Amino acid sequence: MVPEAPLPRPASPAERAVIRAMAERARTTDGGAVTDDQRSRWLRQVANCTVTGHCDCGTCPSVELGDAAGNPVPDDAGPRVVLSAGARNPTRGILLFIDGDRLSYLEVYPTEDDPVELPEPEELEF
Repeated sequence: MVPEAPLPRPASPAERAVIRAMAERARTTDGGAVTDDQRSRWLRQVANCTVTGHCDCGTCPSVELGDAAGNPVPDDAGPRVVLSAGARNPTRGILLFIDGDRLSYLEVYPTEDDPVELPEPEELEF
């Protein structure tokens, strides 16, 4: 196992690629509309987002996201939007949480008992 880099750290190119794909194309979990303006605001954050924490479950690569300075999104940041995607590998799902219009959490979760890895953007299904 590769040791985790000190936090906060810049989001990796692979993490940013998945976040970008989600912000561009994913749908909300509640069926709510997403405007082009919202997507544009979220996409502007991708290049400089940081990882401020990670899931300790041992089966997923989920990460907490923060701003360019490494500040995590506060719990009371504002309304939450959750974007969802599937993957060609049906043993995982992907969620992008946005709180108060700020990218806050990338969740890649297993649908079975086996550990999962971060998908390639091309593997995402919207």
